[in-house]
Amino acid sequence: MGSITAALDALDAAVEMLGAADIEELPAPERSAALERLEKAIRQQVAISHDQTTHLERYEGCPPIPIVLADVLRISRAAAKRRVRDAEQLTARTT
Repeated sequence: MGSITAALDALDAAVEMLGAADIEELPAPERSAALERLEKAIRQQVAISHDQTTHLERYEGCPPIPIVLADVLRISRAAAKRRVRDAEQLTARTT
């Protein structure tokens, strides 16, 4: 298992490369396959995010997790609460 920081650095680099890539370089039939791969990657990232969200811990003096999440991710508190709820429902269970 590698470092999450190294993995996120690699993800940032890959996203930057994808942003700079020209999809028109691909033959027309391969463009939809490329978009399908992008969609799969997005869904995998959401699933990983759910799993990571369930591992957030509140410590003394810290506001509730949804408030922290809203501030850090710059989303509404309602959206943050939804993410926490979804993560709790969708992440793999250990019991």
